[in-house]
Amino acid sequence: VREAELPVDFAWDALLEQLICAGCAFAPDGGCDHRNPALPPEERLEPCGGYILLAALFRFAPPEVDVLDLHNVESVLHERCARIEPWPVSAMHRQFASACRRLERELLPAFSQVLAPSPRDAALVCGLAPGARVHVYPNTIPERPAPERREEDAIAFTANMAYPPNLAAVRFFAREVWPRLRRRWPALEWWLIGKRPDDVRALIAGDPRIRLVGPVEDAVAWLARTKAAVVPLQAGSGTRVKILEAWAAATPVVSTAVGAEGLPAASGRHLLLAETPEEFYRAVSSLLESPALRRRIGEAGRALYEERFTWPAGWKELENLFASLDPPDRRQAPVIP
Repeated sequence: VREAELPVDFAWDALLEQLICAGCAFAPDGGCDHRNPALPPEERLEPCGGYILLAALFRFAPPEVDVLDLHNVESVLHERCARIEPWPVSAMHRQFASACRRLERELLPAFSQVLAPSPRDAALVCGLAPGARVHVYPNTIPERPAPERREEDAIAFTANMAYPPNLAAVRFFAREVWPRLRRRWPALEWWLIGKRPDDVRALIAGDPRIRLVGPVEDAVAWLARTKAAVVPLQAGSGTRVKILEAWAAATPVVSTAVGAEGLPAASGRHLLLAETPEEFYRAVSSLLESPALRRRIGEAGRALYEERFTWPAGWKELENLFASLDPPDRRQAPVIP
């Protein structure tokens, strides 16, 4: 669709997307990963303006697709990012959250089914768009045998380091938690595993005990070499695959409530919850002190992964969904002025 054919409100949405993309990934060239020609295609993020693009489809070419799979509730994600980012990025996130709420309210009821990654996200979708039909379809990862655990003196954070909530998590942990852990545990290393390690290089200040591992072929195998996985996220939506990977490795997890949101995990059993720097320091230290605690928490996480978060478990959820769908039951795409 040519830009000249777009209505004024959609043109404004597109401008807003450009503003958000200009700051969302903090890329050196001032653009978002999906617009960075220096990256190979497989390392580019999907476009930020998913709902904006969806709006274009409904307004100009209503599709025949009846099922929408949401990995995030975008308005919630941007609201939370606005709370932790400095101005002017925070202001742009607030504007984008408002635009997403409008689009979610108008568009989500158009689908026969909307898939949400957790009951928490399903409830958020129902609150935002009361007419939406929502089914929980959890994030899952491939089924695999438990890896051999050969622990080193290391803790890990796995992530795409360019993603704003992950970048903020590294900043928080590096400034508020890591210095105390570093002093108490002289041999401990913190491994940063995942794409775009250069995006956090400035945050670690050349610390030789923070290892920028970068992208790896098998994150689960790397996690199996660590004593704990930390998830100090302060913003996000959906559920975190990084926790599922740690559970698959039988590696104990210390996470914020936001990081573990949507997962059926009990603190003290499947993981440890921490919010403040002091809580993170104590939780991580308790795991480093006790091989028995690491084993108990790690094995409980592994059992939960095997039961509910493998691909076969996810396929069963989809089979239940498709069995409940009536093929003729198609809903009319909304007319959006």
